[in-house]
Amino acid sequence: MGINLDEVEWEPAETMWDDTGEAVPTGLFVKVLSVDDETGASTVLVKAPPGWTTDAPEVHSVLQEGFILEGTYHNGDVELRAPAYFCLPPGTVHGPARSEGHVVLSMLSGPLDITHVTPEG
Repeated sequence: MGINLDEVEWEPAETMWDDTGEAVPTGLFVKVLSVDDETGASTVLVKAPPGWTTDAPEVHSVLQEGFILEGTYHNGDVELRAPAYFCLPPGTVHGPARSEGHVVLSMLSGPLDITHVTPEG
């Protein structure tokens, strides 16, 4: 099975991940490539415009892997320029994030959940 990516429309990320428990950062767009109805695992193209940011570090309960296909993505102190790969095992705190404009092929092992992490003080 295959998909011609130019036939899939970009949608606001909130349309896919509106039930994560915390608000999905606005400004992201997705092309949903696959979703497993039993496990919630998914493969998605995610696009962020230049200047897109998140406010706080976050954590997910699922494995998140990604390939930066275009642009530059900053995750905390890590700068990833295309082509690049990242792997975030469940429970890995990451971010805050910012983009110079990027597209990532993201694979999640289950339904996305977002828990924001606040610095202890």
